Amino acid sequence: MRRIIQWAGILWLGSGIDAGGIVIWAIALQGSEVSYLVNFTYATPVLAMIFFAVLLKETVSLYSCAGLILILGGFSCKKKTGDPNHRPQRQRMNCPQGSR
Repeated sequence: MRRIIQWAGILWLGSGIDAGGIVIWAIALQGSEVSYLVNFTYATPVLAMIFFAVLLKETVSLYSCAGLILILGGFSCKKKTGDPNHRPQRQRMNCPQGSR
């Protein structure tokens, strides 16, 4: 029985959670550029730390807080260096007729 539960967890993570994440990422890519969206991937450790601290009552170490400060500092640097209102538009490539 234990083995069945383990395989069920693997299948859930492999097909359910990962597939949902890929679909959401693809939808986000349709509306914006990768260079803009890639900054949000660094929010994963921050959200995980908050999740574990609040819901699972895990202790937050000094190193985790230092990492949080570095990640948030990187977000603020990116925001200051780039124009926050500028979102590059996707350009269609003009392919020759027989290249498909």
